[in-house]
Amino acid sequence: SNFRVQAIPVGCASAPCDVGTFASSLKWPLGIAAVGGGRRVLVTLDEGIVSFRPDGTLRRDNWSIREDSGFVCEGVGRIFVASGGDGNVVSFDPACDGPNCAEMLVW
Repeated sequence: SNFRVQAIPVGCASAPCDVGTFASSLKWPLGIAAVGGGRRVLVTLDEGIVSFRPDGTLRRDNWSIREDSGFVCEGVGRIFVASGGDGNVVSFDPACDGPNCAEMLVW
């Protein structure tokens, strides 16, 4: 089942690589990005956005309640998320630690 996020070490340039599980017990992870200068990792899910520390600890459910989102990235001082549910692109303040970070409609 697709209920985990796996990580490959950055230094691994060719197979085989030591693949580890970064986070598990997630309902349908769709996108992942390191944000806030690498101090937080966001995982978009079918049912919200979850936040972790870079080592996979300190899970914070409902960093956002934005559902059915996939693509996530950070740029120009905002975190951008594309929603498959309504087709919108929204942005978040990277300083928000959650839960329920407020979103702003981009388009």
